[in-house]
Amino acid sequence: MMNETKGIDSKEFEKILARMKEIQVSFLNVQSENGIIARPMMARFNDEDKTAIYFISGGEATQVEALSKDSKATVTMTDSSQKIYILVKGECTLTKSKEKIKPFWNAMTDVWFPEGLEHSDVTLIKLDIDTLECWDSSGNSVLKAIDMILAKINNRQPELGTKNTIQI
Repeated sequence: MMNETKGIDSKEFEKILARMKEIQVSFLNVQSENGIIARPMMARFNDEDKTAIYFISGGEATQVEALSKDSKATVTMTDSSQKIYILVKGECTLTKSKEKIKPFWNAMTDVWFPEGLEHSDVTLIKLDIDTLECWDSSGNSVLKAIDMILAKINNRQPELGTKNTIQI
């Protein structure tokens, strides 16, 4: 089943956002002159701005360099144990403002930047969400297997879950 929603006021948006916050690591995918760069990164969220995802990176990192030339990016998130697959599309902005980075700083960030916020290379990447797509295949695996068999017999596509697209 496919659903398309506009705006962030929907229950579906809130549901997908809650699932996104549970996923520890995501891939930030950017376009460089040498092709797509995909890096696993820890996504961070701000409850005051539900339409953005934040990442902390080094300023000389390849994704920061690529985003300074082309601000479009995607983020992919997967929770295979829950069978949830999320694709986020949007535009990124970069800042080195310590004030803006501080709310997203945590112990894990200290591992990458032992000098703390004073590290001159720390960059905050903010991705403003344009489109959010979520494939939810959770549910009974046995019933899904039966549906796949029936779909093959009846020459149709199996119904393995739902796909929601939200335009912001």
